[in-house]
Amino acid sequence: MGTRRPARLYQKKTGLHFVRVLLADSFDHSQKSECKRSLRTKDLTFARRMASVLNASLEGAPMSGRVSIVNDFFHHTVSTWTLPGG
Repeated sequence: MGTRRPARLYQKKTGLHFVRVLLADSFDHSQKSECKRSLRTKDLTFARRMASVLNASLEGAPMSGRVSIVNDFFHHTVSTWTLPGG
């Protein structure tokens, strides 16, 4: 029996990990209801850590504030990483 994955953490068939954050209630179709962002890593341990940090940031945040929290998180972490090969 393995360890549980953090909430919002998923893995694509290619092995890359990404997070999925709900942005609005399912009945509110006036705005985008979810946000999927790549963590740009295949390392499960690192992906778990990043998802846990994001989950802690989103804990208790209202639905209306989640977009800015997710954008800030990825702007200051994932977007600054250089992928292999440039």
